Amino acid sequence: MATTNEKPEGVATAPAEAGQGEAPAIKAGEAQPARSAQTPQRDKKPKAKQKKKKDAWVYIGPTIPRTQLLENSVTLGTISAVEERFKAALEKYPAARRLLVAVEDLPAARNRVKQPGNILSKTYADLVSAINS
Repeated sequence: MATTNEKPEGVATAPAEAGQGEAPAIKAGEAQPARSAQTPQRDKKPKAKQKKKKDAWVYIGPTIPRTQLLENSVTLGTISAVEERFKAALEKYPAARRLLVAVEDLPAARNRVKQPGNILSKTYADLVSAINS
C-alpha cells in the first residue's frame, strides 16, 4: 500500500505556487486531470449585458433665441427623445430638425453646411433668415 508521500509511477512533480506544496506535472500525451472543487474557476459571462450605448445628436444649426436649441449642443438619447426635448423650437422652426445630426456623421455634415449648393447649407441659411426676421 502506498503512503501519502509516495508519488505514483510515471508522474513527475513540478514546484507549485508558494505555500501549496507540490503539484503533479503532466507528461506530453497524457490527459489532464479534472479540476478539483477547490480550484477556482472563472465564470465567463456573456458580453450581451454590456451597457447600452446611447445615441448622441449634435445640433449644427444657428442658436435659436429663447429656446434650448443652441449651436453645437450635444444631446444624448434616441432621435425621438431629442425631438421631444426640443419640441417647442422644432414646432416654430421645423427646418431645424434637418440640422440635428448623429455624432458619427458630424464631420461630413459640418462640411456640407459650409459648402454652398446642398440642402444642409440652404437649411442653415434659411434658419438664419427666419430667426432674424
